[in-house]
Amino acid sequence: MAQPKRDDDREPISIRRRPSGVRRAQRASERADVALAVTVRYGDGTVVEGIAKNLSLGGAYVEALPPAPFGSAVVLYLPLPGFSEPAPIDAIVRWNAETGMGVQFGLMGARLTHALTEMLRAETAPPSGEPRLP
Repeated sequence: MAQPKRDDDREPISIRRRPSGVRRAQRASERADVALAVTVRYGDGTVVEGIAKNLSLGGAYVEALPPAPFGSAVVLYLPLPGFSEPAPIDAIVRWNAETGMGVQFGLMGARLTHALTEMLRAETAPPSGEPRLP
């Protein structure tokens, strides 16, 4: 039997329930489907090459072998506009699979945030002549 909701059961805005009743986090920012060559440095110093397949201001899915373990701190080196070399972005592995991992970006400075925003804007822009939806 379902228990009544208490006042202290308020859910954060970023958490919603699926029709099944199971909670799921909703992404705070839109993702762009990309295929960018990246370098990932794991916490133990291991460096692997990978492909960022999916990218947002908050994180990315990176195909890389072997994927880093869940909860690991990594540095993702991402080619961004305005940077002469790939820019380092601190991240945490939030999930992994056989062929890659989902990472959540840490705090970024204004320059990195702006460059990533511009890249995402270019990747998600509609074809020429079509209006951009808000």
